[in-house]
Amino acid sequence: MPDSVALFGNEITVYWHGIIFAAAVMSAILTAQILWSVNKEKTCGSWAMITLSAFGFILALPLARLQYCYFNPEIYLAHPEKIFQLANGGYGLILGMLGVFFAALITCSIYKVKLSMVLDALSPAAALGICIGRMASYFSGDDLGVIVHAEKWHFFPISVYVESTKSWQMCVYPFEAAAAAVAFIVSLCVYLSTYTPKKRTYRTGDAFISFILVYSTFQIMLESWRNDALFLNLLGFVRFTQVACAIFLGAILVIASVRICKQYGFKPIYIFYWLLAAGMFTLAFFMEFRLTSGTLIRNYSWMFFALCVIGVMTLIMILKTRTIPVQKQASAPAAQMPVIQQAAPVYTQPVAPAAPVYPASPVPVYNYPQQYNEQTAPAGNYALFRPLMERQRTQQPVVTQQPDAPVDDSARLSQILNNYYDSQPTYNGGSRPLPPDNR
Repeated sequence: MPDSVALFGNEITVYWHGIIFAAAVMSAILTAQILWSVNKEKTCGSWAMITLSAFGFILALPLARLQYCYFNPEIYLAHPEKIFQLANGGYGLILGMLGVFFAALITCSIYKVKLSMVLDALSPAAALGICIGRMASYFSGDDLGVIVHAEKWHFFPISVYVESTKSWQMCVYPFEAAAAAVAFIVSLCVYLSTYTPKKRTYRTGDAFISFILVYSTFQIMLESWRNDALFLNLLGFVRFTQVACAIFLGAILVIASVRICKQYGFKPIYIFYWLLAAGMFTLAFFMEFRLTSGTLIRNYSWMFFALCVIGVMTLIMILKTRTIPVQKQASAPAAQMPVIQQAAPVYTQPVAPAAPVYPASPVPVYNYPQQYNEQTAPAGNYALFRPLMERQRTQQPVVTQQPDAPVDDSARLSQILNNYYDSQPTYNGGSRPLPPDNR
């Protein structure tokens, strides 16, 4: 099938693999927007994903191109102008993903959101974009494998006829698209179970870990099928993507082991798991080393078995430790009575109390009768009035004084006595007659 299509009378040429690649990018951006909108814990709107998409395109495109050019020096050293011919293809996925990761860091620093939440939303979107983008190889002729000699396998999607080599070659991109679809389903299920409930009970970042785990497990073997992979110059038979995916897989295994030991405590059975994982890594590397000898089906079967054991074991540990552990709260100390803080007393110079001020009242004048006879006055209470009666008898004028204030307590006592005796009966003017013995 031709790769190019002419538009507007051969003035514009559009390539089908470019159209599919653009559709893959747009699908990834739209999926990330939708997944971010269902996150009930997000602290910012959809502008975070829009900003991330812009920075991701700016950073991922040159890094992906740089990876491809670095591992094909024989092409671009002789013709440096081809480095900037982006329409001709030639990109590396690993450094492209690294550029998106840098864009996520910038977005998180701008909008003050958690990096794990952003990576969780990106993971299913990236898996879907990879799944769609792999199908563009049908038109570009990339991602092909070894020559298939058996005629019973000469059909798509197992193999495809290549005009340049006049042979049937194995199709790798359908299997890579299927592996990306599995990564999309797993990471999407983990994301929805984490962020759609009203109260989150699972860890953040598990959707991203699940995507990297599933993608790395399959891609280590699928990368070995391709005849256009980017080989490392150090080893010669090992691909760059294989090494990167093996590092990702080992790092996730370490993270899962640390999490399960913290949450459930160390158990001796874990040593067996770690030894088994190390043995499976060794088996997968050995099968890659001896692909040139023996049958390919047997070697790839053992490699696939070893990778699946590592991937399934690690995924089980990740899912087993998804729940956020409940922190044990320390026992509260015994309640104590509150201590009332009292202000320190302020001592001042004592001030003598002011003398009470009483209202001025005229001193009463007692007019005793003239016939009072001192000789016949009975002895008793009336003897107390002798000084007053002598003063009255001398006919001396009594001057009424208006004191401003009592000088001492004797004046107040005199006033109280005067008021008291004023209310007592007199000799011949009282309200009650005197008793018979006093008459």
